[in-house]
Amino acid sequence: MVIAIWRCDLIVPLLPNRGVVSSFPQPNKTLIVEGDGAYLGVLLRVLEVYPNVEAVGDFQTAYDRLTSRTIKMLITNLRLHGNVEGLHLAYAVATGGYPTRALVYADRIEPWVIRELQRAGAFHETQARLPFALPSY
Repeated sequence: MVIAIWRCDLIVPLLPNRGVVSSFPQPNKTLIVEGDGAYLGVLLRVLEVYPNVEAVGDFQTAYDRLTSRTIKMLITNLRLHGNVEGLHLAYAVATGGYPTRALVYADRIEPWVIRELQRAGAFHETQARLPFALPSY
């Protein structure tokens, strides 16, 4: 017997004892978006024990990678090139239906940004704490 659930204008069949059958590839990559090469090196060293970590330095490349639906975790700086593009990436994850969790960090995060990140379902950290907090995500 096959049971189906309705999800985002798409019927997804459930097979007994097998879970959801999906036509999308299973997300398995971590994407880091950081424009500063030195800090990116710090983050890559923290995550070197994890497989499938990819790093990019700009919004457009990160957005293109998100649309591949293979990103499990997005870790992005709030301010890429001076703008709050990290927040826009969190919005893209929230509204695009991507199977991705978002973590946005900055040297300081204003209260309005924290509220917006929470509305988008994203996590937030300060840049100073991020290397220590990353393994818990």
